[in-house]
Amino acid sequence: MKREDCVCTVEVSPEDEIDAGADITLTVRVECPGDDDLVEPRVSIRDHESAELATAALKPSDDDDDDRYVSDDIVVAAPRTAGEHVYRAVVLVADKDGAPQELTSAEVRLGVKPHTAHMNIWDVPSAIVAGERFRFVVGVKCSAGCDLRGRALRIAGAEGSQAVSATLADAFWPGTDGLHFVEVETEAPAAPGSHQWEVRTAEWDLDLPHAAGSAALGLKVVNSPDCEITVEARV
Repeated sequence: MKREDCVCTVEVSPEDEIDAGADITLTVRVECPGDDDLVEPRVSIRDHESAELATAALKPSDDDDDDRYVSDDIVVAAPRTAGEHVYRAVVLVADKDGAPQELTSAEVRLGVKPHTAHMNIWDVPSAIVAGERFRFVVGVKCSAGCDLRGRALRIAGAEGSQAVSATLADAFWPGTDGLHFVEVETEAPAAPGSHQWEVRTAEWDLDLPHAAGSAALGLKVVNSPDCEITVEARV
Protein backbone atom coordinates (compact mmCIF):
# COMPACT_ATOMS: atom_id res chain seq x y z
CA MET A 1 0.00 0.00 0.00
CA LYS A 2 3.04 2.27 -0.11
CA ARG A 3 2.54 5.49 -2.03
CA GLU A 4 5.52 7.27 -3.56
CA ASP A 5 3.58 10.54 -3.81
CA CYS A 6 3.10 10.69 -0.03
CA VAL A 7 5.88 12.59 1.73
CA CYS A 8 6.76 12.22 5.41
CA THR A 9 9.00 14.74 7.19
CA VAL A 10 10.17 14.72 10.80
CA GLU A 11 11.22 17.67 12.94
CA VAL A 12 13.65 16.80 15.75
CA SER A 13 14.25 18.82 18.91
CA PRO A 14 16.95 19.46 19.95
CA GLU A 15 18.47 19.75 16.50
CA ASP A 16 22.09 19.51 17.68
CA GLU A 17 23.85 16.45 19.06
CA ILE A 18 21.89 14.79 21.84
CA ASP A 19 23.08 13.38 25.15
CA ALA A 20 22.94 9.58 25.15
CA GLY A 21 19.63 8.37 26.58
CA ALA A 22 18.15 11.89 26.80
CA ASP A 23 14.59 12.70 25.71
CA ILE A 24 14.03 14.00 22.19
CA THR A 25 10.85 15.44 20.74
CA LEU A 26 9.63 14.52 17.25
CA THR A 27 6.90 16.16 15.20
CA VAL A 28 5.81 14.21 12.12
CA ARG A 29 4.17 15.81 9.07
CA VAL A 30 2.66 13.89 6.15
CA GLU A 31 1.47 15.19 2.80
CA CYS A 32 -0.55 12.98 0.46
CA PRO A 33 -1.61 14.98 -2.62
CA GLY A 34 -5.18 14.42 -3.66
CA ASP A 35 -6.07 12.31 -0.64
CA ASP A 36 -8.00 14.08 2.09
CA ASP A 37 -9.50 10.96 3.67
CA LEU A 38 -6.78 8.72 5.12
CA VAL A 39 -8.31 6.09 7.38
CA GLU A 40 -7.05 6.10 10.97
CA PRO A 41 -3.63 7.55 10.07
CA ARG A 42 -0.93 7.23 12.71
CA VAL A 43 2.83 7.21 12.92
CA SER A 44 5.04 4.59 14.54
CA ILE A 45 8.55 5.58 15.69
CA ARG A 46 10.93 2.63 15.44
CA ASP A 47 14.58 2.03 16.29
CA HIS A 48 17.26 0.41 14.10
CA GLU A 49 15.91 -3.04 15.02
CA SER A 50 12.35 -2.01 14.06
CA ALA A 51 11.20 -2.10 17.67
CA GLU A 52 8.40 0.40 18.24
CA LEU A 53 9.38 3.20 20.63
CA ALA A 54 6.22 5.31 20.42
CA THR A 55 3.10 5.84 18.36
CA ALA A 56 0.83 8.83 17.78
CA ALA A 57 -2.26 9.69 15.78
CA LEU A 58 -1.98 11.93 12.71
CA LYS A 59 -4.60 14.64 12.44
CA PRO A 60 -5.43 17.08 9.65
CA SER A 61 -3.10 20.07 9.64
CA ASP A 62 -4.42 23.51 10.67
CA ASP A 63 -3.10 25.15 7.48
CA ASP A 64 -6.36 24.58 5.55
CA ASP A 65 -4.71 22.04 3.25
CA ASP A 66 -6.85 18.89 3.29
CA ASP A 67 -4.07 16.54 2.21
CA ARG A 68 -1.65 17.39 5.04
CA TYR A 69 -1.49 15.69 8.42
CA VAL A 70 0.55 16.35 11.56
CA SER A 71 1.21 14.57 14.85
CA ASP A 72 1.34 15.98 18.34
CA ASP A 73 4.80 16.13 19.90
CA ILE A 74 6.22 12.63 20.35
CA VAL A 75 8.79 12.19 23.12
CA VAL A 76 11.21 9.25 22.87
CA ALA A 77 14.60 8.48 24.40
CA ALA A 78 17.74 8.85 22.33
CA PRO A 79 19.95 5.76 21.90
CA ARG A 80 22.13 4.98 24.92
CA THR A 81 25.38 4.73 22.98
CA ALA A 82 27.31 7.57 21.36
CA GLY A 83 27.56 7.83 17.57
CA GLU A 84 25.29 8.17 14.55
CA HIS A 85 21.94 6.39 14.81
CA VAL A 86 18.84 6.10 12.64
CA TYR A 87 15.22 5.86 13.80
CA ARG A 88 12.29 5.50 11.38
CA ALA A 89 8.93 7.24 11.33
CA VAL A 90 6.49 4.81 9.69
CA VAL A 91 3.11 6.18 8.60
CA LEU A 92 0.30 3.64 8.90
CA VAL A 93 -3.32 3.73 7.70
CA ALA A 94 -6.12 1.20 7.99
CA ASP A 95 -7.09 -0.85 4.96
CA LYS A 96 -10.68 -1.84 4.16
CA ASP A 97 -10.51 -4.58 6.78
CA GLY A 98 -9.10 -2.27 9.43
CA ALA A 99 -5.60 -3.79 9.34
CA PRO A 100 -2.70 -1.29 9.52
CA GLN A 101 -0.76 -0.84 6.29
CA GLU A 102 2.44 1.14 5.74
CA LEU A 103 1.81 4.23 3.63
CA THR A 104 5.23 5.89 3.69
CA SER A 105 8.17 6.41 6.02
CA ALA A 106 11.12 8.68 6.76
CA GLU A 107 14.49 8.21 8.40
CA VAL A 108 15.33 10.16 11.55
CA ARG A 109 19.09 10.59 11.78
CA LEU A 110 20.44 11.31 15.26
CA GLY A 111 23.88 12.36 16.43
CA VAL A 112 24.34 11.08 19.99
CA LYS A 113 27.19 12.23 22.23
CA PRO A 114 28.55 11.28 25.65
CA HIS A 115 27.34 13.38 28.56
CA THR A 116 29.47 16.43 29.34
CA ALA A 117 30.90 17.20 32.78
CA HIS A 118 30.48 20.95 33.40
CA MET A 119 33.07 21.98 35.99
CA ASN A 120 33.53 25.10 38.10
CA ILE A 121 36.14 26.07 40.71
CA TRP A 122 35.68 28.75 43.36
CA ASP A 123 36.98 30.02 46.72
CA VAL A 124 40.58 29.86 45.50
CA PRO A 125 42.74 32.22 47.64
CA SER A 126 44.03 35.24 45.73
CA ALA A 127 47.55 34.55 47.05
CA ILE A 128 48.94 31.45 48.75
CA VAL A 129 52.12 31.18 50.78
CA ALA A 130 54.58 28.74 49.23
CA GLY A 131 54.32 25.27 50.75
CA GLU A 132 51.31 26.09 52.92
CA ARG A 133 48.02 24.24 52.80
CA PHE A 134 44.97 25.89 51.23
CA ARG A 135 41.41 25.04 50.26
CA PHE A 136 39.09 25.53 47.32
CA VAL A 137 35.79 24.09 46.06
CA VAL A 138 35.12 22.14 42.86
CA GLY A 139 31.60 21.78 41.44
CA VAL A 140 30.62 19.32 38.71
CA LYS A 141 27.28 18.93 36.93
CA CYS A 142 26.37 16.40 34.25
CA SER A 143 24.82 17.87 31.09
CA ALA A 144 21.96 15.36 31.47
CA GLY A 145 21.61 15.73 35.25
CA CYS A 146 23.06 12.31 36.14
CA ASP A 147 23.93 11.39 39.73
CA LEU A 148 27.68 12.03 40.12
CA ARG A 149 28.04 11.36 43.84
CA GLY A 150 31.19 9.43 44.63
CA ARG A 151 32.86 10.26 41.30
CA ALA A 152 36.60 10.80 41.63
CA LEU A 153 38.46 13.98 40.71
CA ARG A 154 42.18 14.35 40.12
CA ILE A 155 43.97 17.64 40.61
CA ALA A 156 47.05 17.66 38.39
CA GLY A 157 50.00 19.99 38.95
CA ALA A 158 52.90 20.91 36.71
CA GLU A 159 53.66 18.42 33.93
CA GLY A 160 50.65 16.33 34.90
CA SER A 161 51.88 15.37 38.36
CA GLN A 162 49.04 14.61 40.75
CA ALA A 163 48.68 17.09 43.59
CA VAL A 164 45.68 15.44 45.25
CA SER A 165 42.56 13.39 44.51
CA ALA A 166 39.04 13.98 45.83
CA THR A 167 35.57 12.47 45.71
CA LEU A 168 32.34 14.34 44.99
CA ALA A 169 29.99 14.58 47.96
CA ASP A 170 26.54 13.01 48.16
CA ALA A 171 24.83 16.39 48.63
CA PHE A 172 24.29 19.17 46.10
CA TRP A 173 25.74 22.64 46.54
CA PRO A 174 23.09 24.69 48.43
CA GLY A 175 20.62 26.48 46.18
CA THR A 176 21.52 24.50 43.06
CA ASP A 177 19.89 21.69 41.12
CA GLY A 178 22.29 18.83 40.49
CA LEU A 179 25.62 20.59 41.17
CA HIS A 180 27.81 18.08 43.00
CA PHE A 181 30.79 19.50 44.86
CA VAL A 182 33.79 18.75 47.02
CA GLU A 183 36.02 20.94 49.17
CA VAL A 184 39.64 20.17 48.36
CA GLU A 185 42.55 20.75 50.72
CA THR A 186 46.09 20.47 49.42
CA GLU A 187 49.56 21.98 49.65
CA ALA A 188 50.71 24.91 47.55
CA PRO A 189 53.81 24.57 45.34
CA ALA A 190 57.10 25.26 47.07
CA ALA A 191 58.23 27.78 44.45
CA PRO A 192 56.71 31.29 44.38
CA GLY A 193 55.14 32.47 41.13
CA SER A 194 52.15 31.67 38.92
CA HIS A 195 51.21 28.01 38.62
CA GLN A 196 48.65 26.32 36.38
CA TRP A 197 46.94 23.23 37.74
CA GLU A 198 44.06 21.29 36.23
CA VAL A 199 41.10 19.53 37.82
CA ARG A 200 40.03 16.43 35.89
CA THR A 201 37.34 13.80 35.97
CA ALA A 202 37.80 10.63 33.93
CA GLU A 203 35.42 9.34 31.27
CA TRP A 204 33.23 6.42 32.25
CA ASP A 205 30.44 4.28 30.82
CA LEU A 206 28.74 2.30 33.58
CA ASP A 207 25.26 2.85 32.17
CA LEU A 208 25.50 5.87 29.89
CA PRO A 209 28.67 7.26 28.28
CA HIS A 210 30.24 10.27 30.00
CA ALA A 211 33.14 12.24 28.54
CA ALA A 212 36.14 13.28 30.62
CA GLY A 213 35.92 16.80 32.04
CA SER A 214 38.54 19.36 33.03
CA ALA A 215 38.88 22.89 34.37
CA ALA A 216 41.94 25.12 34.77
CA LEU A 217 43.08 26.14 38.25
CA GLY A 218 45.41 29.14 38.39
CA LEU A 219 47.44 29.69 41.56
CA LYS A 220 49.45 32.70 42.66
CA VAL A 221 52.10 31.56 45.13
CA VAL A 222 54.10 34.05 47.22
CA ASN A 223 57.01 33.92 49.67
CA SER A 224 56.32 33.65 53.36
CA PRO A 225 56.05 37.17 54.79
CA ASP A 226 59.13 38.31 56.74
CA CYS A 227 57.34 41.01 58.68
CA GLU A 228 53.97 41.73 60.23
CA ILE A 229 52.06 44.99 60.01
CA THR A 230 49.53 45.95 62.64
CA VAL A 231 46.95 48.61 61.91
CA GLU A 232 45.28 50.30 64.88
CA ALA A 233 42.23 52.47 64.30
CA ARG A 234 41.32 55.16 66.79
CA VAL A 235 38.07 57.06 67.00
